[in-house]
Formats: sequence, structure tokens, C-alpha cells
Amino acid sequence: MTADRRELYASPNGDRWFLARSATTGRPVVLHVPNQPSGGVPIEIELGSFLVVGGGPEHQELLRLIGHSYRRRILRGRACRTITLGSCMMLAAQPQRKS
Repeated sequence: MTADRRELYASPNGDRWFLARSATTGRPVVLHVPNQPSGGVPIEIELGSFLVVGGGPEHQELLRLIGHSYRRRILRGRACRTITLGSCMMLAAQPQRKS
């Protein structure tokens, strides 16, 4: 399944989405863990595929996290033209500070 993970969103029905690193490939993925009553099986979704298919709150939270990580890089004086998904995963794994 996945090694490192950070919760993106938990829906009212109990489904949960995580930004995770695949234990098999090491690449960042979205892990969808369905609620217990549905009997569904957790699945890993490639980040690009995940962002293309929807605009729900779980998608918005991933976009917010990517934007937040990018802003943090700029504020730290490490501005760059692009941010890789791997960089996003590394920044997402860092503890957040309360403002």
C-alpha cells in the first residue's frame, strides 16, 4: 500500500483521502480509503489523474496544499519557477506551524 501519508480530507460519510508516497514506486499518490460500510478497498491514484477527474473538496484541499507549499518556498527565499510534485510531497511531510 503506501508508506508516508498525510490526510487531505475526510468526508462526512467516512471516506478519507491522503497525500501519500507509494510503498512500491516511491512516487506521490492520493490514497482513497473508502468508509467501512461501503466495503470498498483503498486505492492509490496518480496525482495528475486525481486532479483531472474532479473538483470536490478533496481535490480543492490538494490544490490548497500545493499552493501553500509553493508560497512557503517563496517566503523562505527559495523561490523557483516550478514546484515538482516530489517537492510538494517533501514540504507536505513537514510539520505545519500555526500562524
